[in-house]
Amino acid sequence: MIALIEAQRRVSGLALRPPPSERVPLAAAIGRTLAEAPRSDRDLPPFDRVTMDGFAVRAGDVEVGRPLRVVAAIAAGEASTATVVAGSAVRIMTGAPLPAGADAVVPIEEADVDAGSVRFRRIPTAGQNLHRRACDLREGDRPLAAGRRITPAMVPLLATLGCAEVAVARAPRVALLATGSELVELTQRPQAAQIRESNRHALAAQVASAGALPLPLPIVRDDPAAIVAAVRGAAAAEVVLLTGGSSVGDFDFAHDVLATVGATVLFDAVRIKPGKPVILARCGEQVLFCLPGNPVSAFVTFELLVRPLLERLAGAAEAWPWPLALPLARSVKAPAERDLLQIARLVPQAGGALAAEPLRSSGSGDLVTIAAAAALIHVPRGRELGAGETARVVPLVASADGWPRALEPIE
Repeated sequence: MIALIEAQRRVSGLALRPPPSERVPLAAAIGRTLAEAPRSDRDLPPFDRVTMDGFAVRAGDVEVGRPLRVVAAIAAGEASTATVVAGSAVRIMTGAPLPAGADAVVPIEEADVDAGSVRFRRIPTAGQNLHRRACDLREGDRPLAAGRRITPAMVPLLATLGCAEVAVARAPRVALLATGSELVELTQRPQAAQIRESNRHALAAQVASAGALPLPLPIVRDDPAAIVAAVRGAAAAEVVLLTGGSSVGDFDFAHDVLATVGATVLFDAVRIKPGKPVILARCGEQVLFCLPGNPVSAFVTFELLVRPLLERLAGAAEAWPWPLALPLARSVKAPAERDLLQIARLVPQAGGALAAEPLRSSGSGDLVTIAAAAALIHVPRGRELGAGETARVVPLVASADGWPRALEPIE
């Protein structure tokens, strides 16, 4: 059994083949990773752009109450030859190019218009209400680096650059394989001693939120030969997530299955609660995780170990989420032999600060607790942290949320 940070380092140390790239429509690019740095094909703004409705003037020509002749009007999208000279002003709209000779715009709210002239109540400063040409980007600039995940906040910039399609890393394919003779599909009514299978659905959502492509496979009964056949049938996937059978019970066959398919085990237990019986293996280029069958354990081990791997496979340069240091809303205690990863929500405190509130759980099958999760509180083994004490909190993130990440796992 190894420590969590060592398990994360082994995941981080996996040699991965760079993903191929593909082009997708901008609307489908959220959460994907840029394979190329997009280039600006023009200055941004492409001209001195007016940012308020008002009057273009020469700032040094304005005196409070002195009239200036209004010699033209320019609307947004209009290329005008109007020029501002001494004693004149040009009526102008938001988004229009600043006319020659002008160096400021006085808002309409500070102007009094009368029969072809305008008076101002305040003297402007040069550069007022202007968005200068190329102050954001120059032609040829590359504002977004390859390896960055595309967030909703990036979409306006990509659109302005003319990226109707975006070059992104191909999403890794992740086979989802649930084992257990007690499991039935969602559409079935469970009989005595049966339960509806939920792990594939939870993991499919987590996989998609990591920028990967989930490939759910049929449920497999507790039979080693059937599980081996299912794993071999997933050969086209870069990653296989197998849930159930990773412990040491009479019907836990993960080790036998991995040996049969020729996989090399990199670790088979991690000193955490929940999620101790998690296995990482490699079979050629394919990565295999055997996650615990208990839903909370599968959920937690995915976030701690699988998500960063998938984001790397999806082309991200940085994949390990930065933890937070937050006060606890109530006390929490780790067992003597394992680190605790306590599911938590984030709650507001007086003054606008946040605290991490540990969520009470009935155990590793408590799906109601998972539904409220926003973070994991990491408590070292044998430690108890009281209410108000600062704890290490790992946020639950998605590929499109822009949360800061690191190149390597953070201890």
